[in-house]
Amino acid sequence: MASMRPQGLARKPGLVNPRIQAPTFLCDSTVGALSRALMILGFDVAFSYDNTINQLIRESNISGRFLITTSHEIDERPIARNAIRVPQECTELQLECIQARIPLTSWIAPFTRCIRCNESLREIRKDRIREMVPPYIWDTYSRFLICPDCGHVYWPGSHREGMVDALMSDE
Repeated sequence: MASMRPQGLARKPGLVNPRIQAPTFLCDSTVGALSRALMILGFDVAFSYDNTINQLIRESNISGRFLITTSHEIDERPIARNAIRVPQECTELQLECIQARIPLTSWIAPFTRCIRCNESLREIRKDRIREMVPPYIWDTYSRFLICPDCGHVYWPGSHREGMVDALMSDE
């Protein structure tokens, strides 16, 4: 898909050096789908439903997380050192804007975080989750992951490859 990125959306492009550790993110309520996409790709994402832009900037500056928002208010706050304003249009374009500022590809680790609570997933023996998955899933799959925080169980369904390809279609 050819991209038509609106100019000026990724603040100060090229000024952020890639970190040795994977980048972490703080997403506001305007980018809920993007926050889930980043979690699917394996990134640590904090999500805020109701903080003001000033509270988000403060949290981003203290935690070192990149603040992701569609809010134009961020452009008026030079103190927002790690803020990236993305377009409202679609998740793929939003990921493209982040990728223009932070090279994400070397840190992508799909399906390693819980998309419900953002915790890192852990492998669990199949015999320990018998009652937690439908019979067809139990019979079909041998590898399972579980979220140690919320207890949600994941397995490698046929949708996995298609999801990552769709999210990173311009890579």
